Amino acid sequence: MCPTAFTGLCEILVKDGGLRPTLRITIEEQVVKSLYLLAHSVTNQLEDKFIKQPDGSQVPLEILNNNRFYPFFKDCVGAIDGTHIRVKVSPSEAPKYRGRKDYPTQNVLAACTFDLKFTYVLPGWEGKYYLVDAGFMLRSGLITPYRGERYHLKEYSRNPPRNARELFNLRHASLRNAIERAFGVVKKRFPIIANPDENILAEVDAELTNNDIYQDQHRSSREESEDELRGELLRESIATTMMSKRKQPLNNEGKSVGGNTQCFWSKQMDDILIDAYVHQHQQGFRVNGTFTVTTLENIAKEMKQKFPDQPIDKEKVKNRMKHIKRCWFPAYDIFKNGMSGFAWDPISEMFIAEPKVWEQLIKVKPEVAAWMNKPIRNYEKLYLLYGNDRATGKHAETAAEMRQRRAREGETNASQVNNIDDVDFLVSENEVTLENFNGPFEEAQI
Repeated sequence: MCPTAFTGLCEILVKDGGLRPTLRITIEEQVVKSLYLLAHSVTNQLEDKFIKQPDGSQVPLEILNNNRFYPFFKDCVGAIDGTHIRVKVSPSEAPKYRGRKDYPTQNVLAACTFDLKFTYVLPGWEGKYYLVDAGFMLRSGLITPYRGERYHLKEYSRNPPRNARELFNLRHASLRNAIERAFGVVKKRFPIIANPDENILAEVDAELTNNDIYQDQHRSSREESEDELRGELLRESIATTMMSKRKQPLNNEGKSVGGNTQCFWSKQMDDILIDAYVHQHQQGFRVNGTFTVTTLENIAKEMKQKFPDQPIDKEKVKNRMKHIKRCWFPAYDIFKNGMSGFAWDPISEMFIAEPKVWEQLIKVKPEVAAWMNKPIRNYEKLYLLYGNDRATGKHAETAAEMRQRRAREGETNASQVNNIDDVDFLVSENEVTLENFNGPFEEAQI
C-alpha cells in the first residue's frame, strides 16, 4: 500500500467509521496495527507473548510476602470470575444472551494473577488451584468460599472472624478480590465494554453447544463427586491450619511461639479419627465395649503424626469421638431398625426413599425432615463401632410397672415378691413401706 492510499484509508475511517485518536495512540498507529494483524495473522503470537498462563512453579509474591496468605494459599496461582459484557445481536439470537440483565450480555470468564494480569483458564497442574466465588462448583482446582458463612469484606469491618470458616472466607475474599479489580481496570480503560454504543451491532459467533455434552460423556458423576471431596478436604485443611496459626502468639520475627492448646477439627481429621477407631476395634483392642487408655494413646499418636500442627492428645481424641457420637445417634435412632421403604446409599452417604415414603414418615416424626437431603458421614463405620452400645431403655421399669407386667403375666400379688432383694427394691422406689407390706415373709420371726 502506497502512502497516498494509506492516508486516504485513514481519512475514510475517521470520516465514516468514527475512528478517533486517544491519549496513547494516533489514528495512523491504530490503522497500521490493525492492518498488520489482518495481513500476517499474528494474533496467536501476540496472545502467547502478552497472555501467559502461570506454570505454578513459583509462589506469587503477593502471597509469599503476606503473612495473612502464606503458607495457607501457597499453591494458589490466581483468581477466576466472570463478568457480563453487553452485546448487540440479531433478534433471533438475543434469547441466548438474555440473563439476569435487562439486555443481552455475554458472560466472559477470565483468570488473573494477583498483580492484575489476565491469563488463560486452563486448569491441569497437579496440586494447584484457583480461587473462585460461590457461583462455581467446589473442585480440587477451584476453591470456593464456605456457604452459609460471612464472606464479603464489608461484613467483617466491625465484627472479626469468629471461627476457622469465617477466617478462611475473609482471607479468600481479600485475595480473590484481584479478579474484581482487574475487571474494573479493563472496563475503565475501555468504556465500550461497560457501556457499548447502541449503534454498534456486534454479531456473536454461535455458542459451542457440543462442548458441555462432550464433557458430560467423558466425566462420570462419581468422578465429579470425588473431585469435589478433594476440594473440600483441601479447603478444610487450609481453614484449620489458618485458624490454629492465628491462635498462636508471634515473636518479633512473626513466627509462632509457645503452645496452642486448642485443637481445630476438620472433616478430614474426623474421617481419619474414625478410621483409627475402626482399626483398633478390628484388632481387638476393646475391652467390654470400652477402648483402653493405651488404645487411645495409640490413636492420638497416629493423629499427631498426620496433623503435627494440631495439639492432639488422648483426651482430645476421646472428647472428639464423644461429640461425633452425639451428632450420629439421632440419625441412628431413626434408621436403626431398617425402616420399610428406605435404602442406604454408600455413595451419597444418605438414606434414600420415594417422596411419598418420606412424607408419611415426616408426618409421624417431623425431625426426620433434617435427614432427607443431609449426608450422614461415616454412618456404616460408626454403626460398627457403636451400633450395639446405644441405651434403649428396653429393660427399664419402675416398681409399679414391674407389678403391672407381672399381673399381665398372670402372677398373683403374693408371688410378685420372692426374696428380700425384691422388698429392698420396692422400698427404695417408695412403692411400699415395711410397716404396711404384706408379703410371703410377714410371719417370719426376726
